[in-house]
Amino acid sequence: QILKGINASTRISGRLLLDLSFEKNASFVQIFEFSQASHSVVANVSSILLNYPSSVQAGGGSTVLARSSKMSWLDSSENGYYDVHEAQGPFPVLVVEEMGAGELIVCSAPSLFINSMVELADNQMFRDNMFSFLFDGRTMVVFDESHRAVASPLQVSYFFPSVISLQIKVAIVLLVVGLFIAWFTPVPRYLLLWIERILIRKSNDQKMPSSEQVVEELLRRHPAWNRKKLTDLVERVDRL
Repeated sequence: QILKGINASTRISGRLLLDLSFEKNASFVQIFEFSQASHSVVANVSSILLNYPSSVQAGGGSTVLARSSKMSWLDSSENGYYDVHEAQGPFPVLVVEEMGAGELIVCSAPSLFINSMVELADNQMFRDNMFSFLFDGRTMVVFDESHRAVASPLQVSYFFPSVISLQIKVAIVLLVVGLFIAWFTPVPRYLLLWIERILIRKSNDQKMPSSEQVVEELLRRHPAWNRKKLTDLVERVDRL
């Protein structure tokens, strides 16, 4: 849809490309055929490893930079095996198309740019070449992800602040700060301990009888005891 929308003649087949030239299994396709080795994108690249790739249908005015081997096929039945009705290779997997004053690079396997594929074959060299090609002589490079079906955090970060008031923004900031303090600092624990101590102290103050009440209660239970000695003893305990 993107290629059609920008009036490019190149297309991606949308079918799984499998190859007997593979690493681990047939969907890890090893590419050795580089027909335009002088192009900066594939310079000094002897092989790249694709993970679950498709194929590219080169349009008019396009130049194929890399192809699968003659032992490749498009797995239309998706059974992992070659069937007699399935198209055989080689198939383009990397194409450059002239568009206006620039060039359009179409790669059939975005997996080349994920971290787990960096150290395999010459993928790192290819990635370096690609980014050098993108940035060379330019002061700005735009990555367009607006076509994605899912909302990215970047899209939300642009849209959300523009539709809420300043008061709500302040409330959100305070809420985030409060959550951070609650989860990642000891402040809540100290606050709870402080409140607990105050409550216990208040409770104890309310329940603690006076010295005279203690003496009277003891004499009620033990009439034979000496009042003066009891009073003296209770007062000493209170001073501890």
